Amino acid sequence: MKNKFISAVLILISTDAYAGSLNLELRGDLTSTSYNQAATAASAANKNNYIFNLQTLKLDGKGNLSESVSYRLKFILNRAAVKETKRESANDWVEMAFITQKFSETFSLTAGKFNSEIGGWEGNTSRIDLYQVSQGFLQINGLRYHTGAKFAFNVDDSNILSLQVANQEADSTATAGSSTKIDQNRSVYGAVYKGKFLAQSLQPLLSYFVSPLSTGNNGNTGSSGSLTTPTDASKNTYTNLGLRYLWDSWQVDMDYGLVNKKEFTSSSSEEDWNNVSIKVAYKIQTLTPALKYYSAEQNLKTAGTSDKTKWDGAELSLDYLPIPEHNLRYHLAYNIENRKPATSDTQTTSQLIAGFSLYADILK
Repeated sequence: MKNKFISAVLILISTDAYAGSLNLELRGDLTSTSYNQAATAASAANKNNYIFNLQTLKLDGKGNLSESVSYRLKFILNRAAVKETKRESANDWVEMAFITQKFSETFSLTAGKFNSEIGGWEGNTSRIDLYQVSQGFLQINGLRYHTGAKFAFNVDDSNILSLQVANQEADSTATAGSSTKIDQNRSVYGAVYKGKFLAQSLQPLLSYFVSPLSTGNNGNTGSSGSLTTPTDASKNTYTNLGLRYLWDSWQVDMDYGLVNKKEFTSSSSEEDWNNVSIKVAYKIQTLTPALKYYSAEQNLKTAGTSDKTKWDGAELSLDYLPIPEHNLRYHLAYNIENRKPATSDTQTTSQLIAGFSLYADILK
């Protein structure tokens, strides 16, 4: 079924009436991972290893049906399993599938499964370009793509505000063919602002999302393992402040993220996340060295107790583009991450990554 559907999409996009592009997004890596003694003791899965893998394998089709209607279909081809998402009635290898109706130069409406633009600049960087992700990124990862509607107000191409409503973030999956549907009676709401100032050298990216949990069966379990009914206060909120600065060959990305999760069960729990990251890159003809650092803190409050865990990580990378006008890249990166529990030793993980990536229109 998956192969037949993708074949139909290929035929549709390649016809003259629906002329567009079909891009192959590919990244392959050799990754060597090492753990310190504390990390190895914390989990039996933490063993020194190396692996060759296709980190990214996607098809990205997009085009225009008219001057006012555009579409985009993006598929993940290297999913380990194909499941049917009950809420969306789509398989989990469908990353994006939406149309955009442009009513004027100022207003547009997007409907389907789209990129929410949550998470500041780190959250809006393609995974093909990320060698290390912060803990803050992992907390918003489930909301990066969601199904719903987005209304965008474009002031002057330098200031864009979008208002979004989408399905709840908590996912529910079943084997293909299952007719079971999730009990959903609330939605995710969010707003995103993107701006460009000082001759487009200063670019803020701000977002705020609220994800209320369903007042019915939403999958939360109490200490006995039975399903519970959240109150109106049961919700997750996501605040992200991103700022990009471009000057000559320099690019600096700074992000701050705040996540608050109130997923009340029989023991009432609340979880707060703070995350700060900064990345500095400098382009030298075909080479781009970059340095990244992040710091995060988790504060978990359960039944009157508080448990704090801290993380910090650093990354040094080098990208080489042998033919600048083509999106072929070779990369080398080294990153290290420290997890600091409140009552045990620091757990350290380090990775050395060497690989390539390609983003090319296969219809040309």
